[in-house]
Amino acid sequence: PISGDYDGILANVPDHLMPKMYNSYSSYEYWGRAVSLLHTDPEGEVDIDTIDSARVYHFAGAQHLPVDFPPSPSNGQLPDNPNDFSWMMRALLVAMQDWVSEDMPAPPSVMPKLSDGTLVRHEDVDFPDLPWINFPEVPHLAYRVDYGPRFKDEGIIDIEPPIVGLPFGVRVPQVNSDGNELAGLMMPELSVPLATYNGWNLYNDRFGPTNVISHMSGSFIPFAKDIEEREARNDPRPSIAERYASKAEYMGLVTQDTLRLVSEGYLLDRDMDEILTAASDHWDYLNSN
Repeated sequence: PISGDYDGILANVPDHLMPKMYNSYSSYEYWGRAVSLLHTDPEGEVDIDTIDSARVYHFAGAQHLPVDFPPSPSNGQLPDNPNDFSWMMRALLVAMQDWVSEDMPAPPSVMPKLSDGTLVRHEDVDFPDLPWINFPEVPHLAYRVDYGPRFKDEGIIDIEPPIVGLPFGVRVPQVNSDGNELAGLMMPELSVPLATYNGWNLYNDRFGPTNVISHMSGSFIPFAKDIEEREARNDPRPSIAERYASKAEYMGLVTQDTLRLVSEGYLLDRDMDEILTAASDHWDYLNSN
């Protein structure tokens, strides 16, 4: 919209040489790396479809790399995010092998979109009012920069430092009343939640400005165990006891969702036992502390 140019990384690659590829990323990349521009126009106003030989996979409610459970704070004010999407990466690696060697298309792309309201301006995120949580004032932005007239065609920098122009239209995922994202590939931790899983965290005072998104970190905000604990801390999110009648009910829902993800190609059946064991451990920990 400013330069008048239309371009793309693979714009000059012939169709018969077009590689098969994934673009996969966590929620942190929306807040800390402007990844929404991968699938919107530069102003963040229109969804852009991917080419047939590419897939876009958003691992919802995740930080750049998951941490072990139970998590603790590192560079942020809140505990890091333990949502382990590596199980999905294993399945997608197998799917890529099948796509390349057997011409079996990889599972469909999954990401939030402007058109259905699951991708929004940061000021429009409906995060729940948690009195002890500081919500990010703004995501990290990407700016247009001008290195001079020869940079585009010749790679020669005439202006250093560059002239910094307007920011691109960076967007972030919308959330539900729990603060969990509405769209993306969801591990059972997110679809059958015991907590709020964020792609953002704010620096604690040992690492940086406390109103700035911390580097590569997400955050983990457990639900209260019961209604008494929830009311005591003025938490609007229903407690674990208000959501699930028992651990058996919770594990049944996790099993059901894991089986669905296996059938859709986003998890491997060989990994089910470990995924369910992790869910059981999470329940036990959060209900005993």
